[in-house]
Amino acid sequence: MKSFFKKKPLVIYSPMDGEVVPLTQVPDDVFASGAMGDGVAINPTGDTVYAIADAQADIFRTLHATGFTFDNGLEMIVHFGVDTVALNGEHFTKMSDGGKVTVGDPLVGFDLEAIRSKVPSVLTPVVITDMDVIKEFKVVAEGTVKAGDPLLEVYL
Repeated sequence: MKSFFKKKPLVIYSPMDGEVVPLTQVPDDVFASGAMGDGVAINPTGDTVYAIADAQADIFRTLHATGFTFDNGLEMIVHFGVDTVALNGEHFTKMSDGGKVTVGDPLVGFDLEAIRSKVPSVLTPVVITDMDVIKEFKVVAEGTVKAGDPLLEVYL
């Protein structure tokens, strides 16, 4: 018997306050071309990166990016800006050790203006890095978002 109930999506929440922009606008070919995966970017206006869902979080040593692994195997990354790894953690503040996190947990603080003055872009990709495990996704936010607003719906 065919089910009339559509499977509920995995909701991914915005990791920060800012403006939603297409991933293609990120001035880094790895992200803009989709080579790293697909998703969306945020032009940040706040000062904190938060957990995008209930997941396992791996905060990079240089604090510029956080990887997320979900119980269902899905993997994502939030990568703050372009060429920010070169800052080696400068202007970032560790707020969590990572591990099991809950949506909205503060992970990394940042000094937006200091970073903006030192890198080509602060556009922050939110990317599904293993597209082969999903059926589809859609961006459900546009314009201004606050941390914790629904950003993506992912269907496995």
